[in-house]
Formats: sequence, C-alpha cells, structure tokens
Amino acid sequence: MHASELFDTYAKDYESRFIKNPLVEYQRSMVHAILRPYLSSKKNVLDVGCGPGADFDFYKSLSLNIDAIDISREMIKAARIQAKRLGLNVRIARSAIADFVPDIRYDVVILNFGVINAIDDIDKTMQTINKILADQGRVFIVCKPPLHIFTLKADLLFFRFKNAYNRAIKHKTITDENFIVHHYVSKQFKKYFVCEKRYNLCSILPSPTQFKHAAFARKWTKLFINMDKKLAPVLPEFMGGDHILHILKRK
Repeated sequence: MHASELFDTYAKDYESRFIKNPLVEYQRSMVHAILRPYLSSKKNVLDVGCGPGADFDFYKSLSLNIDAIDISREMIKAARIQAKRLGLNVRIARSAIADFVPDIRYDVVILNFGVINAIDDIDKTMQTINKILADQGRVFIVCKPPLHIFTLKADLLFFRFKNAYNRAIKHKTITDENFIVHHYVSKQFKKYFVCEKRYNLCSILPSPTQFKHAAFARKWTKLFINMDKKLAPVLPEFMGGDHILHILKRK
C-alpha cells in the first residue's frame, strides 16, 4: 500500500485513533514545549506531513508564518477544515517533501510523529530539507526508533519474534495494511545535519496502543510518567522510546 492511500484511510478516524490518546497527548505536549523557544513570532515554518492539522492550534498561538504539506488527499481536506475553524492563515499543499519546491526558505522544518518513518528515500528527503532550510534554521524530526522496550517485550511475550527482529535488527516494521515503516537512527540524519539535541519520548513507558488496551500499561504510566519526562533529555539514543525527537541544524 502506498503511503498516500494508507493515510487517506487514517484520516477518517485520526482524531480518536491517534490524537485523543493520553500518551499521544503527553508526547505532543513534550514536543510543543521543546519547540516553543524556536518559534518566535513571524518565523517561517514548514509542517511536513501535517495530517488533519493536529498542531495547528499550537501554531495559532504563536503568530507564525505556516506552510503545511501532506501526501494524503483526505488529510489535506481535513487540514483545510481545521485551519478554517481556527482562523489560521496557512498555505496548505498536497506534496511529498522530496518533491516540494517552495518560494521561500524556512526557519523551522517539522516532521512530527512518525512522518519520517513513512518515507522510503531518506537521503533525498534530507537533501531537499537542506535546500529549503534557512542558514540558521532548525529541523525537528519526531521519529519511531528501532527500539522501544515495551514493544519489544510484548513481541517476545506473544512470540512475535519476526516483528521483534524486523524492527530491532532490520529497522523495518510491516503494518497490518502491508505498509513498511522505516525506523531511522540519528547517524542517517548526521550525513546532512548536526544533531544539536535529542529527546527520548516514552523510553520507560508503553506505547499509546498498549496504554489504550492494557490496564497494566495505564497503571505503569501513572507511576512513571514524571520520571520519563525527566529522563527524556538525558537518556542515550540506544535506550529508544516510542518516539525520539531529533533537533538538527546545518553543518
């Protein structure tokens, strides 16, 4: 299945499936708090893989110049509805990042929550971002890494050895829709950028899906969410997480 088709199907129930989950809200709030100091008024920002405009209310509060792109026709429709509802002045276009040719350069380029994981050609993507990024700009990539301890434990516990091997060793996961998710690591970004900072999100917490379906995961999260927040900026990359936020700048 092509990524555009997959996300067309996700658009129908994206809010209930992804946005409203408490652990998704936790991770998104962490990302917003980290982003905020870089997003002063009138900065030119590109939201890559904007989805249904999940971050538009955050942008609205900061008086930014926003461009947003997505490969999914249905996501673009939803994003335009969200922008209109919020009164947000945003230019929205249907495009893959590798094919995007803007008329400006951006102070901030954001690939939030797994956008990069849906991209096959990481090198072409990094080259494009390099071209459109302002000299003092920053790139924020929120990426699903090869290791998430809770997911690995669940795969091993339920004898999903192939899943565990594919993600941890081959850095790929195949979804139920037969879509390949790529799990990238920072060295693949370092060919083009300097990794300025990194935050591991939910390294010691379950995934949002596990939180939704397992009472134990919800109890564990309640006990250790504050610890996870404190560990996010100091844990080494190999400790993994449900996502890792990479902050990149030009070499």
